[in-house]
Amino acid sequence: MRNKVIALGGGEFIGSELGGIGESFWYYVILSSENEILEEQKNLIKISLSLVNKKFKTSVEEIKFKNNYLIFKILIPIYNSIDEVVMEIIKISNSQKQILRKHYLCDNTQKPTQVDIKTYLDELEHNDLK
Repeated sequence: MRNKVIALGGGEFIGSELGGIGESFWYYVILSSENEILEEQKNLIKISLSLVNKKFKTSVEEIKFKNNYLIFKILIPIYNSIDEVVMEIIKISNSQKQILRKHYLCDNTQKPTQVDIKTYLDELEHNDLK
């Protein structure tokens, strides 16, 4: 894996192969549901992403919904925890009714392939993770 190195406050920081902008790096995130994600739920998830963007100064692009999961590319400032950002998206999305599982897949080296996604979703089902 090739990493990008940037100077930050007198030190060095190892970044991801996906790169980034300024003090932020790109990540692909997969969120899933036990059931099909309905249109109104997709809208709620999009609102959650927008609220999180404002709160954490993130930027989301390439949102793609499939039957029971979504994948998106998100730019997260290095001073924010990836887990904190993603769990906030899940928390807001689930505020009225549980839509999304509390487990997610995050990759900062490449966009997950269909095989990666299927393996991840199968593992969730096999282990009955909600």
